[in-house]
Amino acid sequence: MKPLHRSLIIALIVLPGIGLAAETPSTSSAPRDPVLEQFAAAKAKNNWSEAQATLRQALARNPDNADYHNLYAYSIRKGPNPDMSLVFKHYNEALRIDPEHRGAHEYLGEA
Repeated sequence: MKPLHRSLIIALIVLPGIGLAAETPSTSSAPRDPVLEQFAAAKAKNNWSEAQATLRQALARNPDNADYHNLYAYSIRKGPNPDMSLVFKHYNEALRIDPEHRGAHEYLGEA
């Protein structure tokens, strides 16, 4: 298990209520990711079109970010009339980039 994944698992156990790391920005002392913060704000409002737009732009700039692919698929799935082929494409891309991506595995199972 990668050290980062082990740390995330420990943090999720020790810090109840922070939710899945795949869904929310990190609460650690690591630098904040403005894309994840924008996603979290859109998610809080159930504004899935805003979440999708934020992540589409982020993926155009950083196509190798597994978290962005995972959250883009999640936001499509949560929105009205989800294109499930696009959802599966992005969950699978997240797993191609990071085969151990916990959020992508969990959400793929939900999808």
